[in-house]
Amino acid sequence: MRPIFEDYVSKAPVAAGGVDYKKIIGFSCMVLVELVTEDSEGKNRKVSFQMTEKALSDLQSALGRAHDQLDILKASTRELFAKHD
Repeated sequence: MRPIFEDYVSKAPVAAGGVDYKKIIGFSCMVLVELVTEDSEGKNRKVSFQMTEKALSDLQSALGRAHDQLDILKASTRELFAKHD
């Protein structure tokens, strides 16, 4: 759960009658995502961030499309190298 406050803390509070950075106006369910990658030297890199379930679903869909493109690339590459043998 992530709280949603009425205003940001990064700016000076507004005079009386304005929005209040101390007032919680709701909550948002978040998921913590950690990605582990490997660079060209074999070293692992980690990045983590929080996102909504909708954003996670969008990311999963995008990764699926990226996988589809990778499959197409692999098939095209195999055909390209097979012609030269």
